[in-house]
Amino acid sequence: MKNRWISIVTPTLNCENTILACVNTVKNQEYKYVEHIIVDGNSTDGTIEKLTKETFKGIIIKGYDSGIYAAINKGILKAKGQVIGILHGDDYYANNQVLNQVMALFQSGMEAVLGDVWFVPHRTGNKIIRKYATRYWSPSHFKWGIQPPHPGFFLLKRKYVELGLYKEHYEIAGDFEFLLRGFEKGNWKFSFLHTPLIFMRSGGKSKFSLKNLRVINQECYLACQENKVKIFPGQLLWRYLPKLLGVLIPVLGYFRRFLF
Repeated sequence: MKNRWISIVTPTLNCENTILACVNTVKNQEYKYVEHIIVDGNSTDGTIEKLTKETFKGIIIKGYDSGIYAAINKGILKAKGQVIGILHGDDYYANNQVLNQVMALFQSGMEAVLGDVWFVPHRTGNKIIRKYATRYWSPSHFKWGIQPPHPGFFLLKRKYVELGLYKEHYEIAGDFEFLLRGFEKGNWKFSFLHTPLIFMRSGGKSKFSLKNLRVINQECYLACQENKVKIFPGQLLWRYLPKLLGVLIPVLGYFRRFLF
């Protein structure tokens, strides 16, 4: 199928300082069959006011959401594109070829595409903090709590319809549950792009804190139980190894020039 439309769903809540960078990175994509949907949870900081007719020509859905996964579901249900991508209001694409690369794989018959996500400082976005890569990931890693980077995930809309949307009772790990459910039950034909697709600003709902650490591990364990994946609780602690390596590798690379 040629000239497939892709719908980019952007959930926002008080993203005044970053929303224009997000919107412009979609607008500047060379792939032109793009629908951009912003789902705003009643921002109070001027996020929506920044989106004038000159800066944004997509769809805006405003209103209270019970959580981020409820907002994403709203956007998916509204989308007209055959392919769905998620781009949060604080994040932006790595270059203007990202959607060309993604859609080329869907044109070849893929049902899901996964790419790398690189973390950058929230304010400046001018250096790489951590690389969240797909190169060594496989679906068998879910039982260790390791998922592919959700912002770098694209899926046919009909696969969302077949599988069901994100479960809205999850606070942080709804993407883990959805991807686990999809790879366990969806039998997706998928491919990787081992290149950075998205720069993700640090912070956000899943930022490190003791509370989030507890919630995300509880929810990942619940997701495995709901999808009948047998694990023991301590297994999920392995999910922090790739994150640690993702931080250490750039740091070691920086110091390497002083050692050799």
